[in-house]
Amino acid sequence: MKNTKLIFSFVVLAAVTALFMGILGCEKDGDTGSDLDDYFAANPYISDPRDEGRNSSDGIDISPSSATVSAIGQTIVFTISGGDEPISWAVSGNAGTITQQGNGRQAIYKVTTVAENNVIASDVKGRAAIADIEVTTSDLAIVPSQTTISGAGTARFTATGGNPPYEWSIGLPNMEASHVISGANNQYYDYTVNVLWVGTNSIIAIDSKGDTAQAAMIQLP
Repeated sequence: MKNTKLIFSFVVLAAVTALFMGILGCEKDGDTGSDLDDYFAANPYISDPRDEGRNSSDGIDISPSSATVSAIGQTIVFTISGGDEPISWAVSGNAGTITQQGNGRQAIYKVTTVAENNVIASDVKGRAAIADIEVTTSDLAIVPSQTTISGAGTARFTATGGNPPYEWSIGLPNMEASHVISGANNQYYDYTVNVLWVGTNSIIAIDSKGDTAQAAMIQLP
């Protein structure tokens, strides 16, 4: 009888623990959603694209639409296309900062706490696009993390770590004249500058698990 009571107690304890952990998990999953709700509630003149079941309004897009972070101080370049200037940038939570660049169509997110967050870009008409910041423990990286070229030239970026093979993406395709991807795991990305463009472009490596890493290509006159 005593053993039966003991087994019953363990079963009840396990059930309560599972329920409690499930509640905590749901609260964690909803953190960034709650932050976004608060942001749009505080800025009613900006349309929430989630009301239409998506992360961007008609005529405006953000790139990358999602990114992963793993270290304090890590930076990510976001680019907005479409929309009417001026463009405004914001973050939904306090895990990072966003700094607008140049004409406002680019902004740099800097990690202050390794946690989930959202970057929101909006135009003068109140249309918005949302990018998701997610946490990863992946060691995926791009070497070098930043390169500067003045005038014409080609730079090689190399994906390391993570789970190869790799895919590549570019923030502003028009800023490069051409590119070549090579290597057994597509780990090399040779970027040739379009001399008609000046500014910062983002080079994004994506591994087979979907983790991302980003490097900056700075183009000077």
